[in-house]
Formats: sequence, C-alpha cells, structure tokens
Amino acid sequence: MRRWTRSGALGSTMARSGSAPRAGAEIVEQDLRPGGRSRMVFHGPGGEAMPLEGGYLHVVPRECVVSTAALDADWNPQGPNMVRTDAFAAEGQHTRYTATARHWTADAKAQHEAMGFEIGWGASADEFAEVAGRIAAEITGRGEPTNA
Repeated sequence: MRRWTRSGALGSTMARSGSAPRAGAEIVEQDLRPGGRSRMVFHGPGGEAMPLEGGYLHVVPRECVVSTAALDADWNPQGPNMVRTDAFAAEGQHTRYTATARHWTADAKAQHEAMGFEIGWGASADEFAEVAGRIAAEITGRGEPTNA
C-alpha cells in the first residue's frame, strides 16, 4: 500500500493509463483518510481535461482504501457513479493488489465500459507493478520485492 500511496507513484502510474494513447491523469489532491478529498484531472489525447473529485470513505493502512466520486469532499451528490475498493494483501514477499468497482446502475457501468474503463484499469495495474518494482529497488537497494 505504501507504494500505491507514495508521493508521485500513483500519479506516475495513472499518467500513462487509460484507453486512449497519451491519455493520463494529474493527481491534484490526495488526502488519504476517511472523509479526505481526492481530486484529479484526466487528460485526453486531444487535450481535453476531465476533472474528477471525490472522497475517501474507508481507509485501513496496509489493507484497503474505499473511495467514491458520487459525493464531493463537501458531501454534495455528484450523480450515480461507483464505489472503488483497492485492497492489499501480503503473499509471501509480494503483495496482492485487487481493485473493485461497484456501480450504482447498469447504465453507469456501461458508460464506464464504453469509455475504456476496464482496459484503462488493466493498463494502470500493469504500470503500477512496474512502479512498485522500482520503489522496491529503492527501498531494499537490491531490487527485491518487499511487503512495504
């Protein structure tokens, strides 16, 4: 989980994710605590900017982060969206990362699928593994994975 939340790690992972070439994300604010704010801007290949604001609902250090963009940080509704859970579990010298999205409606899920949501999360997970490997090398000095 430390690798996921480490300053710059999430942003560098998300900066290359998404279904479109050169699509990316800029992490504006990440207050990782229950009730904390999450703000980012997704950038499309044509230069379009799509801001996303939400909040953290549940945070258990080294285990899970639950967030949503259905409410902004001031608890104002933003329409049907999803609840995202990022879970971390030790497996020997490695950490299993599981991301889950629960949508309000089938239409909201279909809209995310049409936007390349699943492809983007898959690419982001692959790139996250690369970032985690680089951070592990910095931490251990040998490049060996650790459960940090």
